[in-house]
Amino acid sequence: MCNVVSVTAKPLCKDDFLQKIQKISDSDTQYIILREKYLSEQEYFNLAKNVLSVCDKDKLIIHNFPETAVKLGVKKIHLPFGAFKDLKGREDFDLLGTSVHSTEDAIFAEENG
Repeated sequence: MCNVVSVTAKPLCKDDFLQKIQKISDSDTQYIILREKYLSEQEYFNLAKNVLSVCDKDKLIIHNFPETAVKLGVKKIHLPFGAFKDLKGREDFDLLGTSVHSTEDAIFAEENG
């Protein structure tokens, strides 16, 4: 068995987005990264709150907004590398991911959670 991580792109979704999220959440997908980079933090918070109404909280990974994750009680986050380097409160998260683009970035990320 392999682990599948789904990454959202709401503008590309032709169907009802929340219904699609629910279907993915009900599947064998291990995680869903809610990666909607075009949204402001408030818009993202509102969307994430709606997603949580249909998605298993243990499967959801918040992207880019640590404060939103904390407010919603989501313990998994994925950050751009610069935000990862600056993150305070790492203990708030059970799963902390980042994007890396070099060996040095990968080593830093590994050493810092």
